[in-house]
Amino acid sequence: MANGLKAAKPAGSVILANIHTGGYATPSGPNDPDFRTAEGTAISGIPGMNISGYPTGSINRHTFSGKTAMALNRGEWNKYADSILATPSYVNIALQGSLNVATRTLTVQVQAYYTGNSPVATNNLTVMLLEDEVFGPQIGANAWYPEMINEDGSYTHNHLLRKVLTTAATGEVITTTTSGTTVNKTYTYQIPAQYVNVAPVLGNFQLAGFIAESSSEIVTAAYGPITLTGFEFAKDAHLQSASTEAAVCAGVLNPKVKIYNNGSSTITSAVIEYKVNGGTVSTFNYAGSILPATHKNVTLPAITFTPTALNDLTVNITTVNGSADQNAANSTITVNDVPLTTKMAGNQSMTMNFTQDRYGSESSWKVFEDGTTTVVAQDGPFVDLSANGVQLNTKTFTIDPSKCYKLEVYDTYGDGINAGAGAGKYELLSGATIVASSNGNYGKGEVNWYKSESVLGLSDLINV
Repeated sequence: MANGLKAAKPAGSVILANIHTGGYATPSGPNDPDFRTAEGTAISGIPGMNISGYPTGSINRHTFSGKTAMALNRGEWNKYADSILATPSYVNIALQGSLNVATRTLTVQVQAYYTGNSPVATNNLTVMLLEDEVFGPQIGANAWYPEMINEDGSYTHNHLLRKVLTTAATGEVITTTTSGTTVNKTYTYQIPAQYVNVAPVLGNFQLAGFIAESSSEIVTAAYGPITLTGFEFAKDAHLQSASTEAAVCAGVLNPKVKIYNNGSSTITSAVIEYKVNGGTVSTFNYAGSILPATHKNVTLPAITFTPTALNDLTVNITTVNGSADQNAANSTITVNDVPLTTKMAGNQSMTMNFTQDRYGSESSWKVFEDGTTTVVAQDGPFVDLSANGVQLNTKTFTIDPSKCYKLEVYDTYGDGINAGAGAGKYELLSGATIVASSNGNYGKGEVNWYKSESVLGLSDLINV
């Protein structure tokens, strides 16, 4: 809703700062990113904010007529935005930053000019460091904002508050607030390697600055750009990570890589070579745009090979923007020991016993021929139950001998089927043998591979 409001109003008139605080911002486990900040907690406790529930947001920290809180329900933002936009401001603000990517030192210059007199003796200047394209979980994203869901199932968080650069969460006090006054401020900040348990992407930072009457009544605001300096090379594609399926069965892998632009020039093209177990080299020509100090996740075309018990994938970037990568030291990466699946189906007749929780409409599953998009069986979404509890959904299907299969299980809400609304689970059976199973604690989903060792025999004839 905030993004929609920003898009609908004149450019530069809506400045968003997304603060993660409150119960919903608490990580659900040790592997979840923590986006909370001390400043965000302090801002949520400003007198008059009076937050009664989340998600919520204040518009210029103004308390509108008939309201008892600055914090507004998201359904009311459009109702009140135009009245704020129509209110004249007596001060202008502009800001810009310079970030040395080698030393991680950020220097910010801020200038405010008063075109009129402030009605109060002092104002507060706040400068925030925000980050775009921060990937992480977001419960309910499939239902509320699917456009922001990435290929890997993560959610894209934008305008994320990382740090308040001024001396206090509510800003630095400005004592000269009369017409014709110019205020100049400079701030220096050392960007850490991590914020709690999340590494920032330097090229995704932006600045936001605003002036308020004390800790309320924001009267002007603006975004500010950050210029990046300190690059050693112009063309430097850094392969930060590579991944494949957790196991291999049919002798097909679908590699994915994360390319970080460690150079000063935008990467618009790159030649990527990759191979499995030292075999035939496949080549992919990347075309797109990776800005300096940012990264992109790139899915490579599938590669076919003869699998062994353990398999190694090697990826190498050879050229960037039509010529050799200037820093070959970070252009190669290997994924070691991708195992050949040991899960075997001895019968052609398969049975999925899927025990849903209350929210069956969130749950579904599919079985694919591994290495293809052919669906051989699927079920769900299921019907929601009227109360917390479980219900068994059984489906049988037939597989072919000597083929590989991939089971994918999905949960659109992201909490699996055993999160307090019923102790769900599933078992995929080959005859009476369990090929794959789960206690239901799989978050947004999981994948299992298995191979058919079946031949048409007595057990299959009985089960058909």
